[in-house]
Amino acid sequence: MLLLLRLAARNLRRNRRRTLITLAAVAGGLALMIVTVNWANGMYQDMLRTAVASLAGHVVVQGEGYQAERDQDITVPEASEVASVLRARFPGATVVPRIFVDGLLLSPSGSVGLMATAVDPAFEPEVSEWADKVVEGTWLADDHDIVLGALAAESLAVGLGDKVVLMTQGREDVASQLFRVRGLLSTGAAEIDGSFALITVPAAQDLLELDDAVSQISVHLPDSRRSVRAAEEAAAALAGRPLEVMDWERALPEVVASVRLDANGTNLMVLVIGVIIAMGVLNTVLMSVLERVHEFGVLRAVGMKARQIRRLVLLEGLLLGVVAVIAGDLLGLLLTVPLLVWGVDLASIAGEQMSWGGVAVTTQTYAAIDWERFAIYSIVAVLLTVLASLYPAWKASRLEPVAAINHL
Repeated sequence: MLLLLRLAARNLRRNRRRTLITLAAVAGGLALMIVTVNWANGMYQDMLRTAVASLAGHVVVQGEGYQAERDQDITVPEASEVASVLRARFPGATVVPRIFVDGLLLSPSGSVGLMATAVDPAFEPEVSEWADKVVEGTWLADDHDIVLGALAAESLAVGLGDKVVLMTQGREDVASQLFRVRGLLSTGAAEIDGSFALITVPAAQDLLELDDAVSQISVHLPDSRRSVRAAEEAAAALAGRPLEVMDWERALPEVVASVRLDANGTNLMVLVIGVIIAMGVLNTVLMSVLERVHEFGVLRAVGMKARQIRRLVLLEGLLLGVVAVIAGDLLGLLLTVPLLVWGVDLASIAGEQMSWGGVAVTTQTYAAIDWERFAIYSIVAVLLTVLASLYPAWKASRLEPVAAINHL
């Protein structure tokens, strides 16, 4: 085997130009795969982090049936007690209540339909970026305050200090409440800035006559990897109550589906690149075999067996793959470094921010190395070079010694 390995290395060195071109193609293709996947992984992580922080939590507690119906009448009763149980069970976590209100916001100049989220002004800034998005005015301070999307405020022709009325369906009749615009927020995503507002939990409870109930209680863990286990623990701690407890993946199916759809597109592109790499390797090894028909005939004539010929050609493909993968890995990591440090600004395409899966995502995107896929692609690239060598190896092993020796 050592002799075959030396012969394989010598054969690759014999035509350095063709070998180097193939190595560059394989290494370049692998580096492109690694950079693309790392950049996409960073985008996915940023979107999921934003979605979990602002729309749900690592663990979500809702009224039974809320996930399917999204009805604001389905609530978590005795919310203060439920929150206390969760804080005791997860002492290192941040537990926040939220109420989601579909309604109509009115001003003397017009009206807009919107989704208002009621939050705890003290705890919400610890888990989400809503307070950081306030571009005019200040964060919620009073139960009569409202922080309004900048485009919604523009549609209503209102500014800081102006009064607006929020109307929604109450338990038995239409309910309304007067608010004063405390701040304006901008996410950069028009569909959110034009139809979103923040109020306080007590204000929403008073508007909807919910007493001590809320739409959702979310638990934000220090380690997101514990979400599934934490959801099971929370369900056990709240057993017997009319509640549904789930991890963030079950609570945000649209966001998860959006990420998976985009990831499938990335995987398809990677597959195409892999096929191109394999065809390049096949061409190189096959050309090498066709150029050495006479040599293989001599080797067979002096006693080398067909299986040894096959091994020799396969070893050439293996060596080609290993060297190319090492070079591609190093190049891919090197090209990823600028994306890790400085990122990519998509503002020229999408503005300051863009909406993806219903989540406002910043256009300044950074890469995040996906070590699992990094290892998988490296192994697959080596396997592809070996598989691409199977046909040339089989062809070389089928040569008749006499005919091969006489081949010109």
